Amino acid sequence: MARAPVFFALAAVLGAPSAAASPGPDQTAGHPVFTGAVSPHPTSIIGNPAALNLGPEGGHVWLGGLVGVDQYRVMVRTIDPATGVATDGPRVSARTWSPGGAFGVYTVQPAFNLAAMVSLPPADEQITDRAALRYHTLGGYRRERTYAAVAGALRLFNGMYVGGSASYVDTRMVLAFARDTALDGGRGADGLGLDCSGAPCGLGNPQADELYRVEASTWSAKAQTKIAFTMGFVWKVTSQLTLGAVYREPQGFNAAITAAGVVAVTAAPRDGGGVRSGAAVLQVVPPQTFEIGARIRSWPWGETVLGARWLNLSRERALDLRMYGRGLGGVPEWYPRPEGFHDVFQAWGGIEQHDDGQRFVFGGRVGVDSSATPVDRISPAHVEGAQLTADVGVQLRILPTLILDAGYGVRYQPEKNVTTSAYDPIARLDCISADYAYDEPGCAAVRGGYGTNTATGTYLRVGHVARLGVRWEF
Repeated sequence: MARAPVFFALAAVLGAPSAAASPGPDQTAGHPVFTGAVSPHPTSIIGNPAALNLGPEGGHVWLGGLVGVDQYRVMVRTIDPATGVATDGPRVSARTWSPGGAFGVYTVQPAFNLAAMVSLPPADEQITDRAALRYHTLGGYRRERTYAAVAGALRLFNGMYVGGSASYVDTRMVLAFARDTALDGGRGADGLGLDCSGAPCGLGNPQADELYRVEASTWSAKAQTKIAFTMGFVWKVTSQLTLGAVYREPQGFNAAITAAGVVAVTAAPRDGGGVRSGAAVLQVVPPQTFEIGARIRSWPWGETVLGARWLNLSRERALDLRMYGRGLGGVPEWYPRPEGFHDVFQAWGGIEQHDDGQRFVFGGRVGVDSSATPVDRISPAHVEGAQLTADVGVQLRILPTLILDAGYGVRYQPEKNVTTSAYDPIARLDCISADYAYDEPGCAAVRGGYGTNTATGTYLRVGHVARLGVRWEF
């Protein structure tokens, strides 16, 4: 037992970034080896508490962390406002990362289990400080911190358990981006014709860029809007077959969550570049999720593991951004930041050795995720195309009661060439020319937040994620 503190410290140090498998990443997603709706992994405290009863009886203490990297290669085109012709811009390579980890305790008895956890899932990070991408993102993130989760499950009859968890979640969001003030003025002298260092600004002139940084949190929101629920079951149908399912209702009680905070606005260089500040409110409707899984004892030494997951991301079409304050004259009071999400479907399958108390247990999974955004709504802020996934994992029993598990996964999104984008500066120019007439087609894009600089271009994303956890059984 003398080595236990060393491994606990190692897990804490390596409790870092995760490549986001999809928007709103969390540690309960079923892609990683040893996790999911039919796995007695400690992440099931939030993922599916009923699955904990598939593991050994007794008390358990677990500390886990994540390390990962998202790699991007992006090229955004520029649009000639007179002809609409697109021209290739510079190619941008970028990397994002974000720490994450969790600590849980639970007990498993023949008829029930009880558990508690605190969790800091990795943030959904955006590309930072790339001037070519500035109208869509200059950085920022979204993170959902679980300050406390309690869970439990009961046996209904032999082999069937039902359970649930309740989590207290605080959501923190940071946005940074540029607004083209010349574009927002239209085609005339108050817009593209504005003076930028002795010449008309046109589209995408840095001299006309107004910079925004928004920081907001649900910390001050009503407590009941920060409670998330999980309900699930597992059924050991036979000694060879186990089935499971879990539904998660996010915080917000099936409605938008509201994050309050501040905004700092840096005026365009042509306007002096001064900094103003005010209040900001961000609203978003987080997705519900539903997961099913099966574990089949296919060989004397191992099991086939299958799973699928649905994320109701179509609820989350945009971040609703409101800004107000005496010092914010000229800043839009309402400035939606579109995300363009639709529902995501994930599926995976793999093979894992059965844990019979041996020193090593190995496993691997492959999977596929559908896109989170249609191709025409991909942008530098949301490179969320279809992806292929592969994960491997190993469990090492250091001592009879001390277990280390580690895993690595890769997520590959093939390069997408976006030739027609919902992000359309011409739509905003047409809307302004029509005096913001409601039935003007371009004004529909403006109301949705898409009347901004184009996102046509090419997008490639590759994610890597490593996981490490240590569990003590007593």
